[in-house]
Amino acid sequence: MFGKPMTYLSIQTVLSHLESNKRMELSANSSYIKQILYRMPQKFPHLEIGDGFLVVGSTYYTMSIVRNYMGGEAPEYFQNEKEDGGVTYDVGKFAHPECRFNALRNDEDAPPTYYEIETARNAKKRLNVLHGFLKKDRSYPAIGRLDPRLKRGYTYEAKSLEELIKRYEEKVRIAKLEYKECIVLNKMNADGTTVGQEMVEYSISLKSAWAYFLKRFFVVRKETTVEKLRIFHPKPHIMLQGLQLRVNDLILESDEKKYLSEIQQNLSIKSFPLKSIEVRSEWVLDHPMITTANQIIISGGFTSLTPNHFSNGIIRIKPSFSSAVIASNLLNFYQENGCSERKDVIIETDDLRQVKEVLKVFEPLLKGFEKKIKSSKLPIHFPICIAHRIRPMNLYLIVTHMKKDNQLIYSITMFAVPKL
Repeated sequence: MFGKPMTYLSIQTVLSHLESNKRMELSANSSYIKQILYRMPQKFPHLEIGDGFLVVGSTYYTMSIVRNYMGGEAPEYFQNEKEDGGVTYDVGKFAHPECRFNALRNDEDAPPTYYEIETARNAKKRLNVLHGFLKKDRSYPAIGRLDPRLKRGYTYEAKSLEELIKRYEEKVRIAKLEYKECIVLNKMNADGTTVGQEMVEYSISLKSAWAYFLKRFFVVRKETTVEKLRIFHPKPHIMLQGLQLRVNDLILESDEKKYLSEIQQNLSIKSFPLKSIEVRSEWVLDHPMITTANQIIISGGFTSLTPNHFSNGIIRIKPSFSSAVIASNLLNFYQENGCSERKDVIIETDDLRQVKEVLKVFEPLLKGFEKKIKSSKLPIHFPICIAHRIRPMNLYLIVTHMKKDNQLIYSITMFAVPKL
């Protein structure tokens, strides 16, 4: 029984229940497993794309370039660079012509210039002269004694010249060392512990290296499902290399509007409308990818936005300051304009004081609920009737709380319903 091989369907069942990173590891080491996975729908619960890194679930994949020296101790600059994980930009012949970081990096092991060679040569001549004076002072104390102040000056000058010559000789030594640039792929846990590392010679650009990585570890299907995609990289197509993703929840860390079209290139048509999209800038709110999402999540200092800015059914706001200002703007808007369709606005905060400030905004409309407002027990629910001449409505205010990442988060939900 124990020696009986698994059937094809059994392997498919096991693979479908494996954690994403385990599945990727098996795919990279077995062409047979890769063929099976290619015929299966690929799903990733969580994927993050950044500059030089990918996060799959709780595992980080980073790609960088380090310089390995042979036949001698590496310069301190490159030792520190290696300890920090290397650089995430192309260097050498693959570097961008205008990349100043590459130029500064190359200066660290550049051979001495003509000026430095001449300076070191003159320093050695002058040092011989100073050593002669100081040696004479020690050998013939009776007749060759130097003035104490002059002796101190000669000693200080000799020490400075010795340091200059030492730096020059170290630069000559470093310039003669042979080295190889290498691409390093690190696999790390969420706590920063390295669980895997590969190093190959730097013979292709990082863009091509990411393509190799995706081809090896990801089963590149026409469409791969990602439950939650978070994008830090301003040009994610460089990292994804044409991979098409079917995404449910999208989080955008960049507030540049011009990058939305590039992001859209990697999203399959089945992604739309998105289940939710999180943004950090009001300048992108009119983009079709955002206006068609079922839920929009806004992070940052937005206080002047009102429901007419959105066509989304659910608006979730994570303000960086006063929630009361947002609630006040919302209430004033509904009192002046009424409501023509259901709209849910949810404010999230970790500060109980902001919850109390929001309740004060609605206090004039909550007659008979004074005791409930002052109560600290959650959840609480308040119905509010707003009598608009054309669009009368009911506004429901609900305050709840929940624990998220060991932190208490308060949720203030205001959903408006037109009165028929």
